[in-house]
Amino acid sequence: MMREVLETSLLRLRPLAKRDAALFCALYSDTETMRFITMPMSEQRALASFELTLPTRATAHGTMFFTIVEKKRNAAIGLCSIQAPELRERRAEIGVMLMRKACRRGFGKECIQALIEVAFEALPIDTVWVQYRPANAAAERLFGSLDFLPITGVRPRAARRSHCIRAMHRSAWRVHNQPSGGSTMSSTISFLESVGRDAALRHATGGQLAAAMQRERIAPELQAAILGQSNTQIGEHLGVRDKIHCLNFPKKAPMKAPAKSPGKPAKAPSKKPAKKPAKAPARKPGKKAAPTQRPVLH
Repeated sequence: MMREVLETSLLRLRPLAKRDAALFCALYSDTETMRFITMPMSEQRALASFELTLPTRATAHGTMFFTIVEKKRNAAIGLCSIQAPELRERRAEIGVMLMRKACRRGFGKECIQALIEVAFEALPIDTVWVQYRPANAAAERLFGSLDFLPITGVRPRAARRSHCIRAMHRSAWRVHNQPSGGSTMSSTISFLESVGRDAALRHATGGQLAAAMQRERIAPELQAAILGQSNTQIGEHLGVRDKIHCLNFPKKAPMKAPAKSPGKPAKAPSKKPAKKPAKAPARKPGKKAAPTQRPVLH
């Protein structure tokens, strides 16, 4: 279940509430804010959209639509969301909208980081993805700084044709957040686990798997070991020294047949030739055979 309130160093993300109607309408009716999203709404239409959004701010997984609050001033400065996950593809879309006065202050990056963290923590997904227009240079810089990579292959169902689509995999997020000199083992094990869960990676060609490992920043020697399916080499590169020992139980001696008592071996029964049927005695000449008796009818 997703946490109701998310805390960062500068922000607090709380569930969307009725008191956020003015903020919602201000964002969706602002020409500059909506320039790279869609056509701005009238205040009446924005209010109607807010009334439709409010009941869907939470799902079975928890809160999905948040209001961004700047801690220092305790003021609402934007909205962000995690869309309902695509369970089969194990991915979910995230997004953020900030008021103009809150842009270029690091709030967007901190908000996206919080959404990624809670999405991987609470949802049965392996990937989060974003979409934005190619002309949105600020979004390009933001997601580039977080190491989001272009999606290759099948695009998400909700992705718009003209938009740039970038994604972050769970294992890449761990690598991105681990301190310098962190454990290579954890990132590699995480990638191997994702291969087991992700059907696209399980059935990928060698080239596709190599490209995925490069995106996840797997070391070249580990890439060769994984492509070669060498458990020994993978263990050596990861520094795994423990071996698995199987407990062998002693085998039971096979049961012997009981010894035969000494004596003469039994002879096989001799086959006697079958007896020929006896011939009827020959009749003497001059005598006739007695007539067969028949029952007399009275």
